[in-house]
Order: sequence, then structure tokens, then C-alpha cells
Amino acid sequence: MTSSRAYRAALSLEEAYKRIIEGSGSQFSSLLVELFKKVFPLWKEMIQSPLS
Repeated sequence: MTSSRAYRAALSLEEAYKRIIEGSGSQFSSLLVELFKKVFPLWKEMIQSPLS
């Protein structure tokens, strides 16, 4: 979702997060979405911080 494709532009992290939450129980497993919501803040921090 956050990578550009030939058929669509990349989504921002926030937009991808929103779409995953909205797809809970239909496009995405509800259990996995709940776990994703718990780890997303840490993951976002990790990918946005410079390497040490």
C-alpha cells in the first residue's frame, strides 16, 4: 500500500493505516488488524528514525 505501483500512487502511512482498519473483518482478519493496531506506533517510529 505504501509503495508506488504502475496502476496507483503510494499511500501515506496514515492512509494505509486507515484502510487496514476499515477493512477489518472483510478484507483483513480482525485478529490481525487488532495486533497491527498495537504494533503500528512502534513500527512507524522504527522506520522513521535514522539508523544509528
